[in-house]
Amino acid sequence: MRTRLANRGVGSWAVLSFAAVLMWSGQIEAAGAGGQGAQTTPPAARQTLTTPQAPAPQTQSGPVLQLTMEQAVAMAVEANLGLKYQRLNVDIAAEGVAGAAAAFKPFLQAQVTTSSSTRLPSSFTDLTSGSISSAGQNGGAAVSQSLPWLGGNYTAQWSTGRSTTNQQLAVFNPQLNSSLQFQFTQPLLRNLLIDPNRAALENSQTTRQVADLDLQLQTITLQSQVRQAYLGLIAANAQLNVAKQNLDIAQKQYDENEKRVAVGVGAKVDIIQADVTVKTEEEFVVLAQGQVAAAQDILRTLILDPSRPDYWTVQIVATDEIVVQPREIDVEASVKTALANRLDVQEARRNLEIAQRTTRLDENLTKTQVNAVANYSATSSGGTQFTYDLTGAVANTTVKGLSSVLSQTFSGAFPTWSVGVNVGYPIGRSAAEATLAQQQLALRQAELNLHLLELQVAAAVRQSARDVSTQYLFLQASHAALQAAQQQLDDEKRKQEVGLSDTFTLLQKTLILTQASTNDIQAQIAYNSALLAFDRQLKVR
Repeated sequence: MRTRLANRGVGSWAVLSFAAVLMWSGQIEAAGAGGQGAQTTPPAARQTLTTPQAPAPQTQSGPVLQLTMEQAVAMAVEANLGLKYQRLNVDIAAEGVAGAAAAFKPFLQAQVTTSSSTRLPSSFTDLTSGSISSAGQNGGAAVSQSLPWLGGNYTAQWSTGRSTTNQQLAVFNPQLNSSLQFQFTQPLLRNLLIDPNRAALENSQTTRQVADLDLQLQTITLQSQVRQAYLGLIAANAQLNVAKQNLDIAQKQYDENEKRVAVGVGAKVDIIQADVTVKTEEEFVVLAQGQVAAAQDILRTLILDPSRPDYWTVQIVATDEIVVQPREIDVEASVKTALANRLDVQEARRNLEIAQRTTRLDENLTKTQVNAVANYSATSSGGTQFTYDLTGAVANTTVKGLSSVLSQTFSGAFPTWSVGVNVGYPIGRSAAEATLAQQQLALRQAELNLHLLELQVAAAVRQSARDVSTQYLFLQASHAALQAAQQQLDDEKRKQEVGLSDTFTLLQKTLILTQASTNDIQAQIAYNSALLAFDRQLKVR
């Protein structure tokens, strides 16, 4: 009788019934197992069972939280720390997309400088024996960008400046200058269809999709865990209810034996044996209370916010009913649905896309580098312009302002341009070729992994469908057994009413009905668990 409640099944009830028969006939003298008194209100057979609302263990006290299954699921989605962590992964992936996209944003630069120099004359044209000094101010701006299509990039730069000098025979003093430069590079082979920047952006977008799938997968997994834990709490409460019923039966048998001894038709050993049975059933009640508390702890860790002050004291009460709803399953259609919709399969396909894209990038890097390059520049100068006669005297002075200098620069008055092709090719086997060989093997692994996963999904869905069918057959058998036990008890009660049966026989029939009721509850929970597992197989592993 020290067997734990979780392992106590039909066999233990058969042993108990057999022992009670022997004890009733006076053949057992040692205390071990005893008969119980009749149960006046036996459990009724029914297909829809209300969740037994058993009290929590005496060691646990606190506010009561009554929840339906869907309320528990909603609380878990809101408060679960694992989901909060996964949502941060989605945000991190989104920032990764933004970072990869930044590679295609224009990059603007600007500069302003001032300079001054003093030097000795270096040639006869300097026409002075003293030092030559000059000063200048320069400024400019540049913009560059890698284009998000066809791998092209450009750079545009404009600069301007003003300088003065004490050098003799300077053409401009002060001198103004302006220049405009533009360069465009277009890959013709390597980096034309894919390049590291575009591959990084597409991979980051796929990674973001994978993070979303991971969040959905974890959410569905959590919901399934909550529903299973909710059913576990219902089962624990049902076991506690049965244990209390058995204790009540044992106590009634003890009272009946006391009455029999008092009137001289029973032996004292019957009282001792009945007392042992009562104490044993009390032990099972305590164990069942512990299982209820453990089931509550499993559920609370899934649905409650750990920061709430009554996290460990609140008593969770399941209010839903277990309803058996037969379901016809089209296995082939379910397999197709799972292969199309399961999040882990979709994630494997996204990872395969990344492997394929990386392989394309590595193939691209093995190609010959052929780039078309176009350059354009325009310059102009101005300021105060001097012309000199043969003696070195100033013959004429002309002033050309900044607006005129800028106009000539941007109108292309003095242009320079060039167009060409650059070609680069490594001699011997390059590192890119070795990397490509490795990546092709990794791609093959990813393809095999996807095929293996699809086979596993098909097998898992088929097995889960069989489990649903099997559990439903068990459920029908348990219903039939419960109805038979109820009918058997009703027949025995009618016999007792006409003096053809005794209290002990009625007790045994009551115990059989109690066990049949327990089996029926467990079968209903097992069937609903199988349905939950099947629905989960269609979405996640």
